Amino acid sequence: MVAAIDITIDYDLTTEQINIIKTLLIEFVSDYERLYYQYDLLRISTCLPTFHLLLHLHESISDCGPAWVFWQFPCERVCGMLKPMVRNRSMANRNLSLAILYREQFNNLPFVTPSWTIPSFRPTLAYPHYTQDLDGHTYSFLHPRRDDKLSPEETIHLVRYYANLLACTRQEISLNGDFNCEIIKWARCLLAGDVDGVSCEWNESRRDSTNDRVSSVVRLSQLNDDGQSITQYAKVIHFFVHNFRDVKRMLAYVQIYHFTDYSLQRGCAQKNKIIRLTREGSMEVISVTALDEGIGIMKVADSSYLIVRRRILFDDEPDTSQ
Repeated sequence: MVAAIDITIDYDLTTEQINIIKTLLIEFVSDYERLYYQYDLLRISTCLPTFHLLLHLHESISDCGPAWVFWQFPCERVCGMLKPMVRNRSMANRNLSLAILYREQFNNLPFVTPSWTIPSFRPTLAYPHYTQDLDGHTYSFLHPRRDDKLSPEETIHLVRYYANLLACTRQEISLNGDFNCEIIKWARCLLAGDVDGVSCEWNESRRDSTNDRVSSVVRLSQLNDDGQSITQYAKVIHFFVHNFRDVKRMLAYVQIYHFTDYSLQRGCAQKNKIIRLTREGSMEVISVTALDEGIGIMKVADSSYLIVRRRILFDDEPDTSQ
């Protein structure tokens, strides 16, 4: 196949070369069927339509000219260049058109201003961020950020978090001279292993809610009073960094949801795939290590459903992913 493709991309082709391309591709497809299909109907899935189309490539060349005249590679190459330029999902077309315009304006600067030379940029991070390695995984808070102070209600929940974490009373935390209400608030969090980038309600409130999607809902795992891990769903109000006893901690202020599992009723083979929100619950401060993934939310009539993408393994289920 490599030998055939090498000929097809020549600028000029003769009838003899087209016949060579035909012969080479017939040999390739025949060998492929013998090695992978093995003439067994149970292996028919290996016979993709794209392999059959190779047998008609010589006809297309005879009708349209060499492959470079009509092949898709240039189009796919341009698509690969345009995709990273889209940063706004709610108004992608407008974002892309402006990005193309600004790039072309920048490229034309040397022609309108002869003294202008395109500087050599050093690679920089796309977003300033705050990163920590926690429990063997890397978590990152992404901009925008803001220096802020906790409200009285948020302070109560943070004190409760530290009391549980440090196994002490709330009075010991609140009376401790090291405790303060100053935080650095962050808009987004990149979860461990780049699983998901999760936003928060504070960040979403800064945008046009009519054209934006909700990306602040998460699935999280915490230990209950019996020491067992339980799955919960919540909305992130904001992410923040708090310094207590010379330790900076990456935390999230969330509102827990009460929910009902509708997976089996909706035809799913596994539980915890389609979750209906029944009501909003209490506010809590949690560590970002408790966050498992971002969750899609879908509204049907007056009800809201959470759509869980990944399989959740429970203690009585074997892990067959390896």
